[in-house]
Amino acid sequence: AAPSPMTSPRLGSPHSGGASTSTAAALGAAVAGSASVGNIMESPPASSRQSSMWQGAASTASQVDDEVLRYAQWISSQADLAGDLDQKLSALSRRTAAEFQRASRERVDLGHRIAALEDFCSSRLEAFVLQTTTKEVAHAQARLERHLNTEIGQVSEHLGQLSTQMQARHSQCS
Repeated sequence: AAPSPMTSPRLGSPHSGGASTSTAAALGAAVAGSASVGNIMESPPASSRQSSMWQGAASTASQVDDEVLRYAQWISSQADLAGDLDQKLSALSRRTAAEFQRASRERVDLGHRIAALEDFCSSRLEAFVLQTTTKEVAHAQARLERHLNTEIGQVSEHLGQLSTQMQARHSQCS
């Protein structure tokens, strides 16, 4: 069975930074040291029963050494992947922070542009309202003058008729 990738009593947690190339080198040295132990175990035993026991122990030690070596290689590969992931996450964080700063600058710039646009539109609207109001006042004044002139003309005409009638009555009375 493969050892758990999360912890090892010899190596520590791969997430704690303990898994590195130097750890793999240390495991390699430990494996080399256990190989010399295996050589000692391979010396001829005194009896045949002891011989099978020594061979079983050597085989078990070899299996353990192979398993430790595979685990060390796996830890080393995980450290490389974790390093790559850290680099990618760091780059993503820098890009995200830069994007937030750019968005903040754009928001401030857009705020200034909106304020300038409001000022421009406000002055244009005031000018338009003033011009429109002036035109409407001029039209109303012209209508009022026409109406007054018509009324004055009618009053003058009535006064002329009254004046004529008064002169006619005055001439009849005299």
